[in-house]
Amino acid sequence: MGSAADLADPDGDGVVNLLGYSLAGDPLVATPAGSLFQTALAAPRERLAVTFVRRRADLVYTVQATSALQGWQDLETASGPVGASVMVVDVIAPAPARFLRLRVTTAPSE
Repeated sequence: MGSAADLADPDGDGVVNLLGYSLAGDPLVATPAGSLFQTALAAPRERLAVTFVRRRADLVYTVQATSALQGWQDLETASGPVGASVMVVDVIAPAPARFLRLRVTTAPSE
């Protein structure tokens, strides 16, 4: 609870603790989200990509997409070794808009 909660943002940078932890950020130092992962138009320009480094084995990294900022659909769940760079590419067309987000959750306990 409090400033240590997964969804807390004690440094006020707009990056909640769980997302900062998942991308090796420091919860007490303001770090813009754009420095933790990248989004870009990919060639050809009808594609949108998100790139990040999988930093923690105890978390599940899922890239999601939507055309309306609701009804998010899973595109890919990142697996592989910790430290691996992950790039997920999605097709923009024929939708007039397309959005990607990185969803991070704690891994289910076995």
